[in-house]
Amino acid sequence: MISSSTNQSTLAQQQQHQQHLQQHQQPPQRGHNVQTRDYASLQLEVFELLCIFQRVKRIQSKDTTQCGQLVQDNTMSDEQRSEYINRSMYRILNEVEAKIVCLPNNTDPITPDYFDEWSFLTWALLQIINRLEAMNKNESNLLDYCGKHFKEKIHTALVDLVNKAHRMQPPPTLQPNDQQFERFYQVNNTKFIFRAI
Repeated sequence: MISSSTNQSTLAQQQQHQQHLQQHQQPPQRGHNVQTRDYASLQLEVFELLCIFQRVKRIQSKDTTQCGQLVQDNTMSDEQRSEYINRSMYRILNEVEAKIVCLPNNTDPITPDYFDEWSFLTWALLQIINRLEAMNKNESNLLDYCGKHFKEKIHTALVDLVNKAHRMQPPPTLQPNDQQFERFYQVNNTKFIFRAI
């Protein structure tokens, strides 16, 4: 009986995910408002997912200038943890895919917030991928069928972000064709290429 309800739940999640992807196949025209959460709430969701991965929770500080303290949290069962991780990955993936669609292609002019948005999305995905890849065999059962599908889609979303990457721009105080910046850019790229090899 449990298997039947789990399969129905999995099928429903897959259908929702496919509907979401179909809605976002064509990027919206520039200037159209896309219904996604703000980055702060998405950042909080990623933070909470990472806390669940690490089995920690945040204790709020009475001092509002402090972010609180992380402590070990073993109160959540493996089943609850698995359900939360899979559900959270689904929500994060939906948001990230919608935001990626809205980013300009690497041939389009960029918006003033482009680099902040691109960096946030890239680092969020890298953090999640890092945790997923570090899962040992005992933890790998935390991902159900949909979770494994979402893991693949998160990798695909990262590739999409890389494909939408723009060339680093000179600081606003420099001229667009500043020779010193061009030399810096070439040296910087060369270092990244050597590190990647």
